Amino acid sequence: MTVNLDGKLALASGASGDVGGDGVTATTVIPGQIKTARIDYPDRAKTQRESREVGEVTRESAAAIPVGRRGRPDKHGAAVAFLSSDSASHITGSSIRVDEGLIPSV
Repeated sequence: MTVNLDGKLALASGASGDVGGDGVTATTVIPGQIKTARIDYPDRAKTQRESREVGEVTRESAAAIPVGRRGRPDKHGAAVAFLSSDSASHITGSSIRVDEGLIPSV
């Protein structure tokens, strides 16, 4: 199921009101480009189409991201683990960007 960004924002806000009284938090995580095989596929395809080196295309793609690299699954997982912890029990109804600065604004 694909939900657009506005839907994700509304989901967190609406759900927090519905379940907050039961001690449940509702926070959405908005990821950027997490370095996985699925995200690497377009770069590999581009290298074949344009007869270029993989490293060159990967660097070019990463340069479009403000921090200059794609996210790592373990780093995104750590953010979700924190948001699921008691330390984040006061965070609800929010959408947290874990996107390496890729989305200019939310």
